[in-house]
Amino acid sequence: MSKKLIPLALLVCSAVLPFWLMSTTLAAPQATTRYVATTGADSGNCSSPASPCATIQYAHDQAVAGDTIQIAAGTYVGNVVLNRSLTLEGANAETTIVDGNGVGSAVQLYDAASALTIRRLTIRNGGAYGISSGGQTLIEEAIIRDNRPSEAMAAVCACGANHHPPYQHLLQHRLVWRRHQRQRPLTITHSVIYNNVVEQAGGAFT
Repeated sequence: MSKKLIPLALLVCSAVLPFWLMSTTLAAPQATTRYVATTGADSGNCSSPASPCATIQYAHDQAVAGDTIQIAAGTYVGNVVLNRSLTLEGANAETTIVDGNGVGSAVQLYDAASALTIRRLTIRNGGAYGISSGGQTLIEEAIIRDNRPSEAMAAVCACGANHHPPYQHLLQHRLVWRRHQRQRPLTITHSVIYNNVVEQAGGAFT
């Protein structure tokens, strides 16, 4: 390359680089907070606290991976089926309740590549699991109670969506099960698991 062309090439690169960096930055997805309240309506994209949606499932369907669904105090009846990384955050575990209505899992994450955070919620009345997650799971400041899983199930399962695992060993007086294969990360902090009825299983397994 000619010595005269080298400064010109450097000048062009220096002029183009800031725009390339800007386009790369602008392309990065931005996490959004979606709002849910019992007084809301399932319309729009749930992104305004002044216009919340009515159901967690509808808010999930509007969300993208990485979003937070902010749930106002109240009782939300019905199963929540997730297929992307989300945070479900209530106002307070005592007053923000997800009720599975005795059918299936109250909250279920199918996608093994996704992550689920549940914070300040009560999860109750699940007929299969209270919480079933195929991906990484973090439960904080939550109450998990009154779930009625059937044989070889548990109140909390970090094990995949439709998998009943073989059991390897038992920890902490029927609170946590671990199994042979496909273990999923599960972290539970500052939470209460009580009054769940299970047969031949535990309060939670991974």
